Amino acid sequence: MDYDNCDVCGNLGIVYKDVDFGHPDFGKAFPCPSCWRGAERRQKYIRKMSHLDSHQEKTFATFQLDLPWLTHPQVLHLRAVYEEVEKYARSPQGWLVLHGGYGVGKTHLAAAVAHECVRRNEYTLFATVPDLLDHLRSSYSPSADVSYDQQFEQMRTVRVLVLDDLGTESSTPWAQEKLYQLIDHRYSSKLPTIITTNVPLGDLEPRLASRIFDRNLSVVLPINVPDFRQGAQVGQNAEISELSDLSRYRGMTFDKINFRVPEGQESLERAVRQLQDYAQNPDGWRILVGQFGAGKTHLAAATAQAWQQHPAHSQTALMVRTADLLDYLRSTFEPNSKVSLNNRFNEIKSAPLLILEDFHLHSKTAVWSREKLFQLVDYRYLTKLPTIFTLASAYLNTLESEHPDFHSRLNDRRISRWLILETTDYRRLYQKI
Repeated sequence: MDYDNCDVCGNLGIVYKDVDFGHPDFGKAFPCPSCWRGAERRQKYIRKMSHLDSHQEKTFATFQLDLPWLTHPQVLHLRAVYEEVEKYARSPQGWLVLHGGYGVGKTHLAAAVAHECVRRNEYTLFATVPDLLDHLRSSYSPSADVSYDQQFEQMRTVRVLVLDDLGTESSTPWAQEKLYQLIDHRYSSKLPTIITTNVPLGDLEPRLASRIFDRNLSVVLPINVPDFRQGAQVGQNAEISELSDLSRYRGMTFDKINFRVPEGQESLERAVRQLQDYAQNPDGWRILVGQFGAGKTHLAAATAQAWQQHPAHSQTALMVRTADLLDYLRSTFEPNSKVSLNNRFNEIKSAPLLILEDFHLHSKTAVWSREKLFQLVDYRYLTKLPTIFTLASAYLNTLESEHPDFHSRLNDRRISRWLILETTDYRRLYQKI
């Protein structure tokens, strides 16, 4: 029998067992035994159905890690991403989300996973999302070789599905509904799925985002390196050190902290111990809360400088007052600006360590400013990028009551740890010494 013309499954490649509801195999898709008869023909069939023809060279063996224009921290970061993706490919469980700008290797890594699955005879489908939707539309045609129902069923139930370039598709209601149906089915069935996207995570359709970023199912890997296709020039343009305030606080190190405070010494010592550990191995967020002059800025700056001294963290941390950051982003709209808002914003939100000094919002904060700040916070929340917030205790009630979306992210104990400083007017203490 020609494997291109199967009378058993109608060229779908999968079959369902005729079992009653409640049986462990009820509703599960299985490879068609007719299509899969014979090892050589089985492998040929899987390769044909994977749609990897245009990505034959994109394997783990051909992925370049030590590109000359990458900094040492960027090489370490890329290698860590590579190892995580390779581990997933060996035993696909749950979802893998690769997020980053153009040309950072998302598609290459996703295709490498698909090749590895095909090699093990796992039924795999690689699809660019816009092409996938076009393919579905074409199946409505009476002359189509395979019906719409067959095509959609194949995408929903295939063992491993790669969705490349999510977010670049047409945003028509039909497209959004089809995507939701596809993703929701695979989410409910916990079928292995790899997704690549360069769209800001907060801009994805909420129904999709709620499933894609479910921490119980998905691992989100941000890829924060320059565009491979443009080389070193991009890495040079990505420099954002002129925005950072860190150089102004060089004297604020851990060894310069004075513990002889009239009150709150225990909270200060506890914060120092935790932040010293964090500087060596930053995990999630740290929220420094205290009254004005409690030493929040000193602690944040000391953490950033200790982080930069670590051999694996030689890239510059970004420390900036929230109000200055928003002013800086607005300046990119000026006619003589040398960089676009999107480019600069992407560089800031992907900083390896970001410190948002004096984080606060008030009722007069412009809508644009609030939206950009939320995009920044939400991106780092979803990707778990190391971030330190300093927050005056006077703003806590306002943040919780007027800006619950920000407060809920800062207060998520899965990613955030709050350090409450009970010291009073740290600056006056220094004036007396």
